[in-house]
Amino acid sequence: PAIIGGDFNAAAHAPGMAALAGPWRDVWRATHPTVEGFSHELTLFGRVARRRRIDYLFLRAGDPELRIAYCDYHTTAPPFADHRAVVGRFEAGAGE
Repeated sequence: PAIIGGDFNAAAHAPGMAALAGPWRDVWRATHPTVEGFSHELTLFGRVARRRRIDYLFLRAGDPELRIAYCDYHTTAPPFADHRAVVGRFEAGAGE
């Protein structure tokens, strides 16, 4: 099994992210197909200026060994951070 995760600093529609769409499955999008989520929040002068989804978890597409059980963002970012962690749980067998 193969999982990739982290801060990609790119929106889902960016060319580099689109290149991942074939061999990799966006775990958050697979579990939230219609929700507009965000993992990064830019705050200026105490107000939210922009929210974007730029942090991802990817599972190798068609992986027979893992099934996505859960994926979401922490509800708040840790102090002094502008990103919310992407949290995923996978189960063995009966893969995607």
